[in-house]
Amino acid sequence: MRASVFGKVLALTAALGATVPAAPTVLADDYDGGWRHCRDLHGRDRWRCEEARRDRWRERQEKQDKKDMKAGLAAGAIGLALGAIIIGAAQEAERKREAEAYRRNDRDARCLARYRSYDPRSGTFIGRDGRRYECR
Repeated sequence: MRASVFGKVLALTAALGATVPAAPTVLADDYDGGWRHCRDLHGRDRWRCEEARRDRWRERQEKQDKKDMKAGLAAGAIGLALGAIIIGAAQEAERKREAEAYRRNDRDARCLARYRSYDPRSGTFIGRDGRRYECR
């Protein structure tokens, strides 16, 4: 009876071993930056491992720095473009206001010379029939 129990346990263990996948091989770079791997080495091998780890860290840092620099340049270019658009719109509005003021002043001078009853605040004059008319 003992043999059959042992056989069943052995068969069950074999079946479980066949269905459970083996643990993946973990490379030194996959965890803790490779430090645990380097810790087990001695002498020159440990120094080389740590140097390689520092080199990988530097490469990652330089790559991140380049990404940050590109993002900064992109943000600066977008800011410059938006600033130019806003300033251009403000200058256009100011130019239109100045042109309107010039036209109004020109119209006021013309209408004052033509109509004695011209009112510059309203831009109107009183006609012979007593009604107000807009000076054009």
